[in-house]
Amino acid sequence: MMSESSKDAARLKQAVEFFQAPARARLLEAIYHKYISFGRVGGQIHLKDCSYEERLEIASFLGQPLSREDDVLIRLVDFQKALLASSFACELPALLQASFPDRSLLTRPQQRARQFQQQATFIQALQSILHAQPPASHAAIWLGTGKHGISFLLRRYKNASPAEQSELLETVVLIAQALNQLPTEAPVHYQRLALFARQISGDPHFFDINIPSGRLFYQALIDLRQEPLLKEAEDDEVSSLDLSYTKTDEPLPEPERLLVYYEAGLLLDTISSNVAIYHLAGAERANGQPDAIVSSASEDILLLPLRQIIEWTKVFACGRKVYLLENPPVFEDLVDHLHKTGRPLAEHPTLICTAGWPSSATMRLLSLLIETQPELTLYYSGDFDVQGLRIATYFLERYPHHLQLWHFDEASYQHALHERSQPMTEEELAAIEQLPLPFANLNEAIQQQGQKAYQEGLTAWLFSDL
Repeated sequence: MMSESSKDAARLKQAVEFFQAPARARLLEAIYHKYISFGRVGGQIHLKDCSYEERLEIASFLGQPLSREDDVLIRLVDFQKALLASSFACELPALLQASFPDRSLLTRPQQRARQFQQQATFIQALQSILHAQPPASHAAIWLGTGKHGISFLLRRYKNASPAEQSELLETVVLIAQALNQLPTEAPVHYQRLALFARQISGDPHFFDINIPSGRLFYQALIDLRQEPLLKEAEDDEVSSLDLSYTKTDEPLPEPERLLVYYEAGLLLDTISSNVAIYHLAGAERANGQPDAIVSSASEDILLLPLRQIIEWTKVFACGRKVYLLENPPVFEDLVDHLHKTGRPLAEHPTLICTAGWPSSATMRLLSLLIETQPELTLYYSGDFDVQGLRIATYFLERYPHHLQLWHFDEASYQHALHERSQPMTEEELAAIEQLPLPFANLNEAIQQQGQKAYQEGLTAWLFSDL
């Protein structure tokens, strides 16, 4: 004798087979979608263009007159009543679950409630991580106010799967630990990124830029660039000029990316970053001995990697003025001019070429120069385009008390223009328009002219100042 549960299972199986018939399958499919969206046995479905066989089966099962219209309306409560009164005697949800075993029977209202609860749990977990950070710590600043902090993470991951959210939370905890352990306290003891990553996470590749954890860590460092991460010079060497026009969500060029890590006390390598220098007075290593390469350079241009510069504890310029040039051809031309003047080498100033965006080696050299000779003034000259102006803005932000713009005004811009100067795009003009106050007059001139101008057009003016 069959048990009641066995009888129920047998009837349910018969019901599934019954509604798999071609004339009934479309009916049950439509009822499934209505039940999921409505959240209960309610509402109605609208079957369009029903065949005669479909209308006949619907009328027969529901015990209703045969519809003369091709479009048929069926209320789910009527279907449920008919189902319970039939030989199958089962509930609609049970029939749907058995008929569509590979589909979820979680209704839309249930899904929304579950998603809301999942989001609330995710928000609470992120807030707990934030509250666990020491006040005013790097991690607290990043999570609380950073562009890629909690608000960003909520927007990006609030609808992710629980597994993805759990993995992200683990990553955020490790990144928070890393930010609070950055080797930025003076004197800075730089660490290689891979070793630092292993120290924090056990995986030397955890902060690689090509994986999610590495990208988020990099974005956190970008967020902290407005904070004085490094204290190589005076504490007031970092101001708050607005650099918001920099697209930090896009990958930065390699020199800029390396500089982001360098400013946080981290090194990817110390060979690929270098700087061209002319006429340093000297450099001193940690053992107090002078660097022989600098001492013997004479009239030669030195191309030095960060590996060498980072070993110096002091570096001396010739005089109290150091001239920074964005472009290598202009830098070399000025050096050639100095050689041709016949002036004694001792009277030649120190020239440094950034070769575009300043490298980590460049920034280490400049910071060490200012630390060694606080009376120094840095003079920067570059191109009148977005990149050149970004570099100038960065230098002003980093060294507000030591840097002066050098022939970087509206008069110099007009002089550097060529009859075939390239026009700027609307995007470039919009970016330049957001420059901080020191560039107001120059910005107005560029907006009116709408063209790029290059440092090569100022060579004679630059040389006259040396």
